[in-house]
Amino acid sequence: MNSNLKNYADNVPEEVKLTLKGLGDDSTLGLLVALMKNGKMSFNEMKDRFDLSSSSLNNILNVLQDGNLIQNFYEKTDERNFSYYDVTDIPEQVFDSIYDILFSSSKEQSMIIENNIPKSGQATQHSVKKENNDPSKDQINTPWKLRNANNSNDYTHTNDVIST
Repeated sequence: MNSNLKNYADNVPEEVKLTLKGLGDDSTLGLLVALMKNGKMSFNEMKDRFDLSSSSLNNILNVLQDGNLIQNFYEKTDERNFSYYDVTDIPEQVFDSIYDILFSSSKEQSMIIENNIPKSGQATQHSVKKENNDPSKDQINTPWKLRNANNSNDYTHTNDVIST
């Protein structure tokens, strides 16, 4: 890396770099969103469901854990401890912050959505539904599920709508 660029990069805290690394690859991002949508999963469950080798899955999980995006925990069932992975609160906060920034004004929302429409004319999964030209009532369909505010272990599922 160019030493001038490294000097700038060195100003970013390591924790931030690790979190961004977990979001910077389709495999890590895909697994993160899958955990956000489906809730806790075991190693073997993820390996089978996503047809990943043990070493590939282990690498992805390590990147996500290093970025504090997921956590590994154990649950005791029938005298056995089962290991699971689930998201921390960080991914939802990061995604919500990014969406708030990207869709902060009505004009910006229109520009972003127009630029994200695929050639087939279909809107992207994270499209904005405009409500009577009132930005406070605009809704964004998100590709991840949000934790239920009443119980952090409860989840709602795909294409939830959040108000901005």
